[in-house]
Amino acid sequence: MRTHRTRAWVLAGLLVALSATMAAGQNLDLFGPADLSTYGGGPDLREGVFFVYDGLAWAISTPDVTPIGLGGTFLRGPDNTVTAVSTVDTGSLFAEIKHGQRIETGIVCDGSGWLMSTFQLTHQQQKIFASDAHVLFRDPNFEFPPDEEGAEVVFSELTARNDVEVWGVELMRLWRLEPFDQAMVHEAHPLEHLLMLPWRIHRGGTLELMIGARYLEFNEDFDVDGRGGVLDKSRWNTVADNNIVGPQVAARLFKSQGRWTVSAEGRYFAGFNFQTVRQSGTLADQRTPLPLSDLPASFKSSFYAEEFGNAAELRLMFSYQLTRAVAFRVGWTGFYADGIARPSNMVDYTLHYMGILASENRQDIFINGLNVGVEVNR
Repeated sequence: MRTHRTRAWVLAGLLVALSATMAAGQNLDLFGPADLSTYGGGPDLREGVFFVYDGLAWAISTPDVTPIGLGGTFLRGPDNTVTAVSTVDTGSLFAEIKHGQRIETGIVCDGSGWLMSTFQLTHQQQKIFASDAHVLFRDPNFEFPPDEEGAEVVFSELTARNDVEVWGVELMRLWRLEPFDQAMVHEAHPLEHLLMLPWRIHRGGTLELMIGARYLEFNEDFDVDGRGGVLDKSRWNTVADNNIVGPQVAARLFKSQGRWTVSAEGRYFAGFNFQTVRQSGTLADQRTPLPLSDLPASFKSSFYAEEFGNAAELRLMFSYQLTRAVAFRVGWTGFYADGIARPSNMVDYTLHYMGILASENRQDIFINGLNVGVEVNR
């Protein structure tokens, strides 16, 4: 288990403790009857401490499909009649739904406050199995056939594993604007209607604006193990860590009617991605006669980069007020980011030391799925 996951659990515990400590100083009236008043535009806006817990069922998009080995073909034979290709790729990976949690806590007083949030998904691991797997390597020393700087190696068994871990935390300053006055709507010019509706809901909608900072980790591990053939007991492992930090702006638009509240929430995150990509492995640990006698026992390489990326998040939520302070909620979240290093596309299949393709360190990711949870006094 990586330390990233441990830190996320510790942080989640701190958020829960913070919420409980702050709540101890105020009367939340957790089990009082829900305020269903329709007078003056509906129930009063809630202030004070709030706490939200969501269980997540999200899917992480797969890396771009890439062959295990060089792409393209090599022609061989006296008449170039035989074609050598890499026969295994990452196309069998899929956007698997993983469970997780998102915890938010904060406080709103007199129309302003703070929000702290963290989320984490469980570890995603997928495997690829293949037999009679042809892997093409670039062979600048012409030690293997064919003789076009390409080496075709056949593994009787090949296993590839792709692991993904993702978690994040954010801290936001919050301002809650006054609810939109229905009387103003009737008096407003048609052009004012058009300008105001994108960020305020007609008849009692409320807008919250937020600004702050966000940190996101997206870590991926691509490991390949080849057995049998002239490169028997070969293994190469490539790990990409994306540590993204930067400013964030957000807006939340919500409206309550009776027990129901509907909200739409958007975030934009301009992040600086501090990437670390590491590779290690061994080719032909089970030594065979020439031309393999000069193969290195093992190899290591690393790559560091700083990339700027954009990220956006959209949440659509529905909540049902159970008591005065407690509500059940369900909704959807979509998260997009670019400039992400994903290791399966960054392997340089060159004998004998392989390596990292530094130019392939920018991919898109899309994470989305359902949220089901409970909120207190928001």
